[in-house]
Amino acid sequence: MALFALQKSNAQCGYRFQNDLLFDVQVTKDIQYGQALNTKNKVQNLRLDFYNPTPDTMALRPLLIFLHGGSFLDGNKNLAETTMPCMNLAKRGFAVAGVDYRLEDNYFSLLFSELLFKATIRATQDARAAIRFFYKQAKEDGNPYRIDTNQIFLGGVSAGAITALHTAYLDDISEADFIMSKFIRDLNGLEGSSGNEGYSTKVKGVVNISGCMLDRTYVNNNRDIPLLNVQYVNDVLFPSYYGRPLGLLTMPVMMGSFVIARQMDKMGIYNMNYMIKDRGVVPYIKDGKASELYFDSVMNYTAKFMFSLIECNPARVNISNVLPQQIKELSIFPNPSRGYIVLGDQNFDINLVKSIRIIDLSGREVFRQKVRYLSYLIDLSSLPFQNNIYIVEALGEKNQIIAQQKLFFSK
Repeated sequence: MALFALQKSNAQCGYRFQNDLLFDVQVTKDIQYGQALNTKNKVQNLRLDFYNPTPDTMALRPLLIFLHGGSFLDGNKNLAETTMPCMNLAKRGFAVAGVDYRLEDNYFSLLFSELLFKATIRATQDARAAIRFFYKQAKEDGNPYRIDTNQIFLGGVSAGAITALHTAYLDDISEADFIMSKFIRDLNGLEGSSGNEGYSTKVKGVVNISGCMLDRTYVNNNRDIPLLNVQYVNDVLFPSYYGRPLGLLTMPVMMGSFVIARQMDKMGIYNMNYMIKDRGVVPYIKDGKASELYFDSVMNYTAKFMFSLIECNPARVNISNVLPQQIKELSIFPNPSRGYIVLGDQNFDINLVKSIRIIDLSGREVFRQKVRYLSYLIDLSSLPFQNNIYIVEALGEKNQIIAQQKLFFSK
């Protein structure tokens, strides 16, 4: 009878995970999850804070491991950018861990690609150790944190989001290019030696807040790892489309939320995207301090994403049923444009197109116009174009991308 009651309690979520006022939160500070050599070749203890919803009768809870930002140079699990989401999501009923990882001690890290590559690799090794820590605790130590190891999510903000993305999706050294592969081997492989070796690093999904990836194709063999992207359309640090961090020529070209989501759509990988039409870095931090601007909506999207996947939700998404999306080639002319474009004959139903959007190569939206019936001329003469290459996207009724094309602009 007790077993039946337990099974029933885990079969339905009720309002848990959706409402942020359900629980108090008990925080256990500075739990050591591993150790590793830092950039000064000294042993660094790696620690996390555990956010426990209380009182809580659920036998096993989904876990979010959340990584702080700081451009791989500074930042820690005690800053508001980490504690705010950890506390909010724990109040909703998720178990949450705010995690520290090794940082660069060289403030030229954002000036040279090699240092950024190495910092990313070290951080992903530590993130893998943190994931393994909870698997190990469940297996060897009686699962004191009451974690459902089938429902471990990984997320982060800014550099922490970059870490989360590469931890989850760069899971085979053969996916990396020659230079990145060399750095991975030099630093003791993808798994590293930060602790808890031999346990799984499998995650159920990834939460990317203001992060980006080195290569969109890392996601290709991971159809079972869904993703939530949250990013400013005009992100001033990391690109939301293609670009170099801070626009520095010494940095590698990286790929932001627009590009990652499009690749996932193409592969049939479940993803959700909350693109904020504003300019900034972290949506809930302003001038280095906590801000309520966008915080509630970011947390609601994060909770909605994880809730859409957890097992006690009877309406959860079946990710194996997500079909690849084919984005057509948009016919436009003249191209290069001198102030206007015309939509030509298409290989799809033009009546599906409800608006035209133009973005630059950083993902910034520079133009949007509704498409009127039988009027396919788009006047661009008033736009102050600064570059000469843009992306034209034909959007459907729900703002989904139906077709796209590069646009060369000539004044």
